[in-house]
Amino acid sequence: MKTQVYSSSPKRKLTFLISFLVILFCALCSTTLYAQDQEAYVETDAPDYAPGSTVLIAGEYWTPGETVYLKVTHLSPLPVPDATGVTPNPYNAWTVIADANGEVHATWYVNDFELGAQLQLEAYTASGYDYRTFFTDAANTNTTISYSPTSNVKYGDEMTFTINVKVGSNGVTSGTLNLLDGSTIIKTVVFSSTTTGLNYIYKISSLSASSHNIKADYTGDSNFKSSNATSGNFTINKKAATVIADAKAKTYGDDNPSLTAVVSGTVNGDALNYTLATTAGKFSSVGTYPIAITLGSNPNYSITPTDALLTVGQKAATV
Repeated sequence: MKTQVYSSSPKRKLTFLISFLVILFCALCSTTLYAQDQEAYVETDAPDYAPGSTVLIAGEYWTPGETVYLKVTHLSPLPVPDATGVTPNPYNAWTVIADANGEVHATWYVNDFELGAQLQLEAYTASGYDYRTFFTDAANTNTTISYSPTSNVKYGDEMTFTINVKVGSNGVTSGTLNLLDGSTIIKTVVFSSTTTGLNYIYKISSLSASSHNIKADYTGDSNFKSSNATSGNFTINKKAATVIADAKAKTYGDDNPSLTAVVSGTVNGDALNYTLATTAGKFSSVGTYPIAITLGSNPNYSITPTDALLTVGQKAATV
């Protein structure tokens, strides 16, 4: 019987080493190519900032040790604010160096004159690569709402609401305000340079007889941040109204006349819910019969009904 002996010759070892190095090189190349395929970028830590705050800027996938230029541009509204005397000039480009991980970090101060601005952050390199992102400097707003009269209000009385949506002492000049009674929008206004958020007046006389809490909801926009306020609970009382049935008369054997009534005290074009009825019929005996008022649902009114009489008279006959 023969015994085979396997040996590892120097040539065999060299071949194995070369193969291992080739595989390792390919793997490293693949990793490098993958990393280079990632788009270098920068971003801000929030989409919107208040005046006086600081924008935190971060990015990755830049070439380690590479010089990255950063620049913020005021896009709107125009004209661009005059930054003369501001140090450093907020619109001048500045540089950062990508760290060993290809990351960049920087900050940018939001000056007060950027209030309501649309801003662009640009990151670029000497090789021509350029990346841009956007953020805004919307102003914080304060909304208040008050009303009058504040007591003894009846359904149909006119109420006046005064709404202020302001930045400091100035009313906003854009954005939408909704006034809500519960979940129902009772008024929508779009602010402008002519209709501002300073002492906006809304009058209404159709709030139902019940408890209310009007909400002033300012939705905001790219220039101004949203805010809201509520009036607090108040009550609209029922309005007094009357329904007075008309007296009627007929002759025995005649059909009943139409029953009518006089209504007073209603507002807003309302029609009261009520019915009229009498116990008299066509051949009811001579005498008087009640004309009764039955009230239906009238949630906005406190109604005083007054009934009347239907008089049946004798019918003339000859013999």
